[in-house]
Amino acid sequence: MIRFLGAMLYLLLVNSNPYKELSSIITRQQSIAPADTASATPATGSYTPEPVYDYQSVPFTAIKQYPLIKDSAAFIKALQENCHIYTLHHHRVTINYFKKVKFYGSDLFYYLLEYDFHDGSNASFPWKDQYLFTISGKLVTRLRTMRLSLLRIFPDAKPFLFGVSATAKGNGWHEIYRINKDTVEQLMEQFRGNRPLTYDGYDDNDINSPFEFAHTCTDQNLDGYNDIVFTGTIRYSSVDMSSIYDKSRKVKLTFLYHPETGHFVPMEDYSKKYAYIYGETW
Repeated sequence: MIRFLGAMLYLLLVNSNPYKELSSIITRQQSIAPADTASATPATGSYTPEPVYDYQSVPFTAIKQYPLIKDSAAFIKALQENCHIYTLHHHRVTINYFKKVKFYGSDLFYYLLEYDFHDGSNASFPWKDQYLFTISGKLVTRLRTMRLSLLRIFPDAKPFLFGVSATAKGNGWHEIYRINKDTVEQLMEQFRGNRPLTYDGYDDNDINSPFEFAHTCTDQNLDGYNDIVFTGTIRYSSVDMSSIYDKSRKVKLTFLYHPETGHFVPMEDYSKKYAYIYGETW
């Protein structure tokens, strides 16, 4: 009887051997591994290139609809395809304006339109782009500003494109653009360390009042060329803002026009001048 029970126990252990079952599973996996590996891993030296956006292969012929866009949905789709716009989060898109403009540096007309996708990541703020095309539909540039307008700095000359931009937090700046040999050139040289800011709506330890400083175009150094001047107030504190420790300082930030380069350059080292507000920024 004891021998019989021992024999039965031996057979039971052999038939339920977990290592035997595991060995069988491994064998089956190994038999399919080469095919899986080949399909999942590219051959040595090959790669999948990252997609490229915001470029043009052929002219944007739908631009000829100016001044009226007959079918907004079709126009937007054509623009997205022609300029290879990254549209992953563009769930609602509008064309805010569609203009024919002339600006400093050229006697030619250009088409300027604003493509507004209304929402997105902080990196894509302010969630709208401005596209500049030649009359034939060639893309000249894409800008990303909160507001883009025409600013006449010199009374007897064409206006410049004037943009104000900011991060999603509210740290911002201004830029001035002209046409230079069929490209768009940015002419406004920024401060060292990007401080102070001509636009600042970020309430950390300092903030502009108003957020966007007012600007005027006057000849500050009496050289016969108008310069651009920003004025406003900086509120700041060594502790949290909106406390009894807040201080205010009226500022005037002058960018002098340099005719030899065509650039607008800070008249002083404002980063150093206002280091007591911002700290060392260089």
